[in-house]
Amino acid sequence: IFFRQVGMFLRPLSSRYSSVACLRHVPQSRFRATAVDTAFHALDVNKDGTICRDDFHAALEHLKDDELKPFLSNVTGAVKESTQASTKGALITRTLTTAEVTVSKIFPAGFGWQTASAVAATAGLEGTEVGFFVMTGAGDMLGVGLGHSLYYYAKSLLGYKVDMEKEVNNGIFLGTAAFFSGFAWQPIFNFLTLHGFQTTMVGTGMGCGFMFFVGLRFARAIYAGRLRGIWHSNHANLKDDVGLSLAVGGATGMFVGTDVSFGAENYLAPIVGIPETASTVGSAAIAGSSTALGFVGVQAVQNTVVPAGKNWLD
Repeated sequence: IFFRQVGMFLRPLSSRYSSVACLRHVPQSRFRATAVDTAFHALDVNKDGTICRDDFHAALEHLKDDELKPFLSNVTGAVKESTQASTKGALITRTLTTAEVTVSKIFPAGFGWQTASAVAATAGLEGTEVGFFVMTGAGDMLGVGLGHSLYYYAKSLLGYKVDMEKEVNNGIFLGTAAFFSGFAWQPIFNFLTLHGFQTTMVGTGMGCGFMFFVGLRFARAIYAGRLRGIWHSNHANLKDDVGLSLAVGGATGMFVGTDVSFGAENYLAPIVGIPETASTVGSAAIAGSSTALGFVGVQAVQNTVVPAGKNWLD
């Protein structure tokens, strides 16, 4: 659009190109190529093969105000429409990817943690013991690792092209990070619980999000160069790891809402509270739902405000 407008207003400068006179008889693909080439030569005033600011100014000097205004309107309008379309497309893609991550990893993480806590309790472990922390961390890790791998295996059965070796490696990588946050959740919760529900929810989310980030950087250190598809730590994936960890912090913070012992102070109990009468499977399903809601909530904000190419999902 830009070069079409320039060509229209700069035709006097390009009259020596005889092909312009018969452009309407040239097929569309040739027309576009010829028009762009003609406009470029018209703008390239000093004929050095490049268009600089001086060339552009010199080429537009002859335009009157009533000619320049519609030209600017068309050019800036086209850029604005292109930007809006790109932003809308990026938001849709991010939303779909968020849903995929939630189904394959975040729900299984909460489900795995809660199931492991039930197993630990059956084994006689208390919520203040290191053995309990290890069990729940392992449950979180298995939920993420197996959930990710099984999800992509299912996609491959449906005909999608999937590199299973790479996806299993990603599952191991993310599962390792999940062990860190899953291990840390209970001790952080225990430390903060006397300070009220709101403080416990925010503090647990921040603490577990940080531990997940530590787990990601640790996993990169031990898996990069050993597992295909896992990269060494660098500035680019540092930002990606921070973005993902923030969303995981939202998931682990929302998980606090499953504890109904806070009473009326827990305003999330009607949504994600786990009643004492719930079965093991029912409790795990509610736990998975809570982590999914927390993750989606924080990630939705990132999807909306983070520029294109800067979101870890991009």
